[in-house]
Amino acid sequence: MEKKPTIYDLAESLNISVGTVYRALHNTGRISATTKERVLKKAEEMNFKLNQTAQALSRTPITIGVILCCPVVPFLDEILAGINYEFEALSQYNVFSDIRVMPPMNADECPEQISQYLLEFIDKSYAGIILFFSGSHHKSMDALQAVEKAQIPMVCLINDIPMKNRKAFITADGYCAGRIAAELLSISCANQRIAILTGDSSIHIHKQNLSGFMDEAGRDLFAVTNIYEHQDRPERVEQQLIEIFRHEPAYQGLYITSASSIIACPLLMEINKDKRVKVIATDLFPQIKAPLDEGVVTATIFQNPFLQGRKAVDSIYRFLRNEPRGDTIKIAPQIVMRSNIGLYHINEQSKAEP
Repeated sequence: MEKKPTIYDLAESLNISVGTVYRALHNTGRISATTKERVLKKAEEMNFKLNQTAQALSRTPITIGVILCCPVVPFLDEILAGINYEFEALSQYNVFSDIRVMPPMNADECPEQISQYLLEFIDKSYAGIILFFSGSHHKSMDALQAVEKAQIPMVCLINDIPMKNRKAFITADGYCAGRIAAELLSISCANQRIAILTGDSSIHIHKQNLSGFMDEAGRDLFAVTNIYEHQDRPERVEQQLIEIFRHEPAYQGLYITSASSIIACPLLMEINKDKRVKVIATDLFPQIKAPLDEGVVTATIFQNPFLQGRKAVDSIYRFLRNEPRGDTIKIAPQIVMRSNIGLYHINEQSKAEP
């Protein structure tokens, strides 16, 4: 069967926001006559018809609960910004959010609070739940099973929680990122010693980073590849990084797999100022710009956490509208270097509407 176009398809084809399309179709809010004409013309070309389920949702207010738990605050802030951006557009459909941001720690350090929030979402009969847990979710399993029993749909961000009511999983393509890192390091560090600084290797995204790196590296691309885990704890990031640079015989290359690059990069400005070690970092924040500009970090692999946050909200809403959506949505990684860093505008990317 031919897939019916949705309001998201219409917005994407015109390169404008969902909110703008909604205002044009429903003749509400402030919108220019030119933009309204463009939307209506494109809707006719695409044979777009308003979804009756979506119209019902627009009349009946619903709330989606969100729990965010991550020790790396700048990364979490970008996720949150993407989530808020998408909910702002959906507010015109009477879709609202109840967002609970945990203190900067891993999920296994605050299971009681997480469980309390989950049970509260059940009591309030929320239409869906979005979860981003850094670390293990197992200590909150009783509450998660209660959510499953209540048949409340969930969407997971970054780290997956495989349960029957999990309807979508949004993540960066960690396997691809790992392969990119290995290929980049092979250019200058072939047959040399490589270190990898990662989080908890049992967590999905870190496991994928490592798997991609090792598969690309094969058996003989590097002389040695040693893995250092920091369990997503900020103090451990610095400890492990210092250990890597003190290691003898010395490493010539380093891959930092996660948003802990935000913590590691300021320290790299001191301990790698001679640029002896070729470093591939992850993500792009102000803390990483200076090391890139000065060559202390060779490249960083951008995971676009803002877009991941947006996709999580989009996925749960598509499920509630009975629209087709992917079970697993992977955000393609991008290589950012000194030569193209000017193309990236932190906190502005993916938000601007022409």
